Amino acid sequence: MWEITKPSHVLTALGLSDEQGGGTIRFSLGYSNTSEEVTQVCDTLAKLVTEMRSEPAVS
Repeated sequence: MWEITKPSHVLTALGLSDEQGGGTIRFSLGYSNTSEEVTQVCDTLAKLVTEMRSEPAVS
C-alpha cells in the first residue's frame, strides 16, 4: 500500500496545492545512469499514464 505523505516543501514553495504536490513524481539521476535507462523509464511512464487515463476516475 502507498504511504500518504505531505508534498515536498519545495513544491509548496512553488505554489502547488497539496493535491497537485501529491500528484508529482520525482526522478533522481546520477552519473551512472545510462541514456537507455532514461529512455526505458520514459517509455514505461508514458504507457502507465495512457493506461491510467483510460480507467474510470475513482472518487
